[in-house]
Amino acid sequence: GDHRLSMVYKDGILTLLALSSHDRQMADIHNLQGKSIGYVYYDTADFLQQLAAWPERGRKQHLTLGDYLATPAHFVFDEDQKAAMASAKSTENLSVIGNAGAGKSVIGLKWLRQELQQPHHDALYLTMSENLVYTLSFEFEKEQLESGKALPSQAEIRTTFDFLRAAVKASHPEIPETQLLNAAQSYAVFSAFWAEQVDWTQFWNRKDPAFARQTEEMTRLSAWREIHGIIKGAARWTLTEKQLSPAPFLDEGDYQDLLAREKKSSRRDAAWVRALYRVFGAYQEYLHRHGLLDDNDVANRILQADIPPDGSAYTSAFIDECQDLTQREILAIFVLLDGTRAKRLASDRCQMVQPTYFQESWMRTTLNRLDAARGRQLTREQCRPRYLRYNYRSSRSIIAFQDYILQHFRQSRILTLKEAELQAIQVPPLTTDGWKPVWILPTAENRRLLCKELWRSL
Repeated sequence: GDHRLSMVYKDGILTLLALSSHDRQMADIHNLQGKSIGYVYYDTADFLQQLAAWPERGRKQHLTLGDYLATPAHFVFDEDQKAAMASAKSTENLSVIGNAGAGKSVIGLKWLRQELQQPHHDALYLTMSENLVYTLSFEFEKEQLESGKALPSQAEIRTTFDFLRAAVKASHPEIPETQLLNAAQSYAVFSAFWAEQVDWTQFWNRKDPAFARQTEEMTRLSAWREIHGIIKGAARWTLTEKQLSPAPFLDEGDYQDLLAREKKSSRRDAAWVRALYRVFGAYQEYLHRHGLLDDNDVANRILQADIPPDGSAYTSAFIDECQDLTQREILAIFVLLDGTRAKRLASDRCQMVQPTYFQESWMRTTLNRLDAARGRQLTREQCRPRYLRYNYRSSRSIIAFQDYILQHFRQSRILTLKEAELQAIQVPPLTTDGWKPVWILPTAENRRLLCKELWRSL
């Protein structure tokens, strides 16, 4: 019809870019190089077959052409993805690291589908996103209906917090479900507590050059990050006689030591620490007074109580978006999955949404130590992470536009950019060129200038 299907053909593989009713995007195609573009790879013969079958199958399945062409069955995996998939066959635990759009969830779902083809290989998929749970559940059910036969094993797809909450409810049925707070609800309660009881000026340090830019919003977010992700979230633990013994929440000395290990310049002054622990104590009292357990408290109930693990119910488990889990939550998940034979962990610190003290190496070595204590023999190869190095989500034109905007702001000195945090984040090199991402201070003046400059550039 009036639409044009944009694609790039390279090395026998078609990369689909978009379905559009205008030719504006066609100019981009002449500037594209390499294969770090588009969102789905098609084998050429497979693509032609799918396209030929579209008129009839698309009408029967009520799918748009875009949805029809983007079905996961047509993915062609790159070498890094294939290596991760191959190693998964012989590895008890596997940690997969990759930037946004690198295909972590894709290979996780492919692995689960392979597991489900075997009898008595029930699998668990955990993610932070409720929308993804609904989408994946629908896809699995649709695939089973279309195949016309039931899979030998079952897949259970849940949010990470729902999995933790169900374990606490099983052990403590007297606790109302509404009193168990997920991460978003925990922050909402913390914000209400902050507004009612906290004088944020107690965190002021007038000798600090950054004092003039400090706002209540920035202070609240910083305090929440360190209370939620570090004081309550960081998990010290010991393993004696094959029993896990988690330590209580961090005291002031351990908190300072952890900050220093994370980044030398992160060590807080004494006034900040005193104010933070006053707020932390008041926040704990606030939760207790209202009968609430935040997400770290829920994980702590699992670690401290004698809750039998239900991991024996699953042969395989894929835990997505691990960077948004605190160490205490990760440890609780490992305890609940004690009987699970194979576990896959997907993470990318650069996509962190929740304020957590996340370390992939801690997560991986902790899981391996727990398994080793239970008599499982792990080779050196099994303890290494697997990296996915290519981005298949953002086209080069989008990256180039983003780079142009950032260069313009840098050269014009329009915005205050925070780049120090990036020094501690080590990620594999991307195939796309350009500036590294930066954080922009969330001030009203920055927001005003950002909107003004964007509109002026249009």
